[in-house]
Amino acid sequence: MENMVLLLSHNIFQISRGTQYISTTIPTERYSTIKPVHLLLQDPENPYHWDTFDKYFARPRHSSTQSLTYFDYFQKYIVSKSRIKGSRIPLVDENGYFVYKRAKVCDISLA
Repeated sequence: MENMVLLLSHNIFQISRGTQYISTTIPTERYSTIKPVHLLLQDPENPYHWDTFDKYFARPRHSSTQSLTYFDYFQKYIVSKSRIKGSRIPLVDENGYFVYKRAKVCDISLA
């Protein structure tokens, strides 16, 4: 089915910039992405990028994030490795990522 759709040049799905995919598969069946060599040399103990489960469980210990479910957290907050320019003051999670409150709630698509 997928091959037919691709051969006919039809889109299988479309997403907007505001859509974020978060994983719902169990940990033993999830795929991990290996970091590039320059990042591996900086931190050889952690060869994989953090996935959404890791980011959720390392969320900031702040009253606004503690009661949020997995889906609500990613709908209401942006998790970024680098600082976003602007006047917003970020929270910092246990992995060292910057967590910003979204101005507009994001649509979540399950992957």
